[in-house]
Amino acid sequence: MLVLVKIEISGQTYSVSPENENFQYLRREEQEKIRGDRNCCSIGFKTGRIAHPKMKRALSIFTAGLMVAPVAIAQESAEGLEVAELSRKEDVDFATEILPIFRKNCLACHNAKDADADLNLESPAAIAKGGESGPMVIPGNADKSQLMAHIRQTEKPFMPPRRNKVGADKLTPYQLGLVKLWINQGAKGEVRQVTQKLNWRPVPITMTPIYTTAISPDGQFAACGRGNQIFVYHLPTQRLSARLSDPGLAKGVAHRDLVQSLSFSPDGRTLASGGFRVVKLWSNKAAEPAKVVNLMPGGEQVVALDVALGQARAIVAGDRGAVRAIDLNSMMPVWRDQIQGQAAEQLQLSPDGKRVAALFSDGRVRTWDAATGDRLAREASPLGATSIAWLDAERIVTGHAADGVKIWAANNPGRVTASWGSTAAVSALAVLGEGATVLVGQTDGKVLALNPADGKTIKTIDHGAAITGLRVKQDSNQLVTL
Repeated sequence: MLVLVKIEISGQTYSVSPENENFQYLRREEQEKIRGDRNCCSIGFKTGRIAHPKMKRALSIFTAGLMVAPVAIAQESAEGLEVAELSRKEDVDFATEILPIFRKNCLACHNAKDADADLNLESPAAIAKGGESGPMVIPGNADKSQLMAHIRQTEKPFMPPRRNKVGADKLTPYQLGLVKLWINQGAKGEVRQVTQKLNWRPVPITMTPIYTTAISPDGQFAACGRGNQIFVYHLPTQRLSARLSDPGLAKGVAHRDLVQSLSFSPDGRTLASGGFRVVKLWSNKAAEPAKVVNLMPGGEQVVALDVALGQARAIVAGDRGAVRAIDLNSMMPVWRDQIQGQAAEQLQLSPDGKRVAALFSDGRVRTWDAATGDRLAREASPLGATSIAWLDAERIVTGHAADGVKIWAANNPGRVTASWGSTAAVSALAVLGEGATVLVGQTDGKVLALNPADGKTIKTIDHGAAITGLRVKQDSNQLVTL
């Protein structure tokens, strides 16, 4: 390796080697470096200068390898960084391909808030405005664009600077090729302001500091926030009364973040809780005393009642022959009918809730439209009925003391479609499986499961005492005997 050291004093250049007097004015570390190579000679190259404390001169050191390194260095400096030649049909997308390069290596110094040389590289529009030295890009001509010359480092100032405090690196050949292609394609594009969705992470369950508490005005309840949870305690009994939960969050969680404040309303029935930019109101719906509603005017007693699933309407029958429909929201009557001189004994809605049948003390069944109260038929039903049940939406089953079981059409009571005898007087009826099985309760304590298609007994259950009522759970085929 060859080492050349030259000293300039008052404009004169002096060669330095361990054999001449100039050697003594060098620093100790500089002397050691020169002694490392005894082949010192004067070569007509000079690099950067180093100041010396005792002499008004500059020290120039040039190091060359045995290969032709100086030639390679000079060539790189003249041609700049290597640029990859890219070719593709689709346009370069500034937001997804160019901006990430600038964000990593350029935007620390060239952004809207801190624009060195008045140059902002955050968007194509800002780049087109240029900076102190004029436009930075010439759309369609990357080779004549200032931006390309600076980032390729063929013109100073080199970008990014070789020594910077933000860890920016010189661009790779591919990155330079991508910027060049973007400029040659017209330096187009836009940066859309898209609000990113916040992915909330739950507060750890172990993080439960109490930052706030509140006591109701009547002194009955105390609320405290434990992390993102709210606990309410009943002070007289010193027991947990409630743990508040937001249905939109996990079970037992009141807020996404920590509960910062709590306050009861003056009446103590509303609790307000505050978190990060959120206030929630929690209602304390205390149990209200049951309301007594008179469904039958004039002192008539209700002996039967039924409500169809999903309907806010109840059908009631009284001991003086009245049949009424009541709106359960307003508690106002919808329609009313009266069977003079007869007391109602049983009442049942059809499976679809559209019709209602009522058994009266004369042993006859009357039917109505549940919505309007119109009588379905004026014909008389089979006599001597002791119990009723809907087989389906069109047919009714009646039990009789002496005549067993009869099936007939609701809109044509005089037409009996099936009749079977029984071993004892029928006292209760029920239907299972959407009309698949008729359950017959008798005064001898037996319950018969009959096939309505042929009247054959499928099964017999011994209750042990006279049957007074049957109740079934349709979805599980469960039976309760009374």
